[in-house]
Amino acid sequence: MEHKIAPGTYLYRASFTARNLFLLTTMVVALTLGSRAQAQTGDAAITTATGTVQVIHAGKTLTAVVGTPVFNGDEVDTAAASSATVTLLDKSTLEIGELSKVKLDIPSRAAANSTTAQISLLAGVVRSFVVHAVAAGAPSYEVHTPNAVAAARGTKFDVTYQDGVDRKEFKGCRQFTDVAVYDGVVQVANAASPTGQSVDLNPGYKSTVPCALLPTAPAAIAAAGSTLGAGAVAAGVVAAVAGGVIGGVAASGGFSGPNNPPPASPSR
Repeated sequence: MEHKIAPGTYLYRASFTARNLFLLTTMVVALTLGSRAQAQTGDAAITTATGTVQVIHAGKTLTAVVGTPVFNGDEVDTAAASSATVTLLDKSTLEIGELSKVKLDIPSRAAANSTTAQISLLAGVVRSFVVHAVAAGAPSYEVHTPNAVAAARGTKFDVTYQDGVDRKEFKGCRQFTDVAVYDGVVQVANAASPTGQSVDLNPGYKSTVPCALLPTAPAAIAAAGSTLGAGAVAAGVVAAVAGGVIGGVAASGGFSGPNNPPPASPSR
């Protein structure tokens, strides 16, 4: 039996298919915009990413790109020849160099009264630009390494941490934290030492915390190119150990911007 198709049937079907395609496209766009909106609701965000950058969140490792949300308690890791910038809610930023591990204890959107940021540098180097540094009283921004604490009363400083390296000036010690300050004042102490035994670094000065020892006396960053003698570790240690991260690139004005890339870290 021959079946005749009524005039206009194909037009109706084509129209129906077009409507479905339109609805599907609308849904995809809505989901995409929703994902982007959700990405903006983190406690911080990745605002630059070069090479391989990972965010460890709730036990899961995610590949980070610009716009990736970062939450209180997350860790940001960078591979070789990689770097990242993390921007906090108050617009303070962390520039993370290559081969670095940084864990964030930062103000959360969910906690309105949370204002203190503690950055744990587990390996590598991080430069901090602190928006709300305090001149006196309890600091609201600190960078912790396994053996040192750098409390910010300034706005711009570098912290580098190394474990398992040798420095001839410190026989038997293989754990070092180096701090260099470019703006304001940063208080540096060994993590196991009383606050009264800390060192205050003014702009243009650096110090080293070796193992469980007290911080070395402040020394000028400009001296970083000098020969590493027994009394010159604080002045030049990073230039020799971290490829000039603090003593070279940072001393010349920082590594932000296209002509000053983020710092390099020693291999882990």
